[in-house]
Amino acid sequence: MLEIKPDNPLEEAPQAQTPPSGRVRRFFRRLFKWLLVLAIIGGLGAAVYYGWPAVRERFVDPVEVNTAEVGALQDRLIEMAAQVAALESEVAALEGQIGVVADGQAELGDRIGASEALISGHTARLEELAGLQTQLEAVATADREGVARQISMLRSMELLSRARLFLFEANYGLARQDVAAARDILAAVPATEADAEVLAESVFRLNRTLDNLPDRPVVAANDLDIAWAVLLGEIPPPPVEPTEETPATTTPTTAP
Repeated sequence: MLEIKPDNPLEEAPQAQTPPSGRVRRFFRRLFKWLLVLAIIGGLGAAVYYGWPAVRERFVDPVEVNTAEVGALQDRLIEMAAQVAALESEVAALEGQIGVVADGQAELGDRIGASEALISGHTARLEELAGLQTQLEAVATADREGVARQISMLRSMELLSRARLFLFEANYGLARQDVAAARDILAAVPATEADAEVLAESVFRLNRTLDNLPDRPVVAANDLDIAWAVLLGEIPPPPVEPTEETPATTTPTTAP
């Protein structure tokens, strides 16, 4: 048989033996690599161990603080939005109340304007009556007393009308002045048999009106209305109660 020889003569050549010096070099090379890897790993660990607090203090902690502040700010914004909504509802309620008050003030202004117009009319009427009373000085005495009586009654009625309007406006000072003037006029009018009770009751009610002003305006207004009605003849004056005369008692004398 033919013997086939390999093409590569080196395949059959025995491997050369590595000398001991090469093995030592490879061992130290591998040992150096492992030491280098351990040094790198140790350096990284030391860097992480000693550098992490600084990194955390410089980068991580500010981020956490900012996150907490942002959360607190969001909560505050939500709370402020609720407060703004509550304030808006209160403002709407106040606007409604202001509208009601404005309407009431407008109505009261109209009523006060009407009262002022009536007061001006009574004032003008009083001035006319005062002028008429001045003209009476040239009239004969007999006629003057009757006309003066009528004018005095008219002046007192005008004063009481204006006093009632002043009471409506809660102007108790001017109302008291008019009531006092009317009382003085009525007290100075000579009483006759026909109107003695009317004048007496009117003066009595006006005195009560003056006593109750300004502390008890409601009671004063009631007495003023009664005096007004008595003067107009709408209600009769209360009858005068007769006073019973007590008979004189004689004390018997005994003989000594």
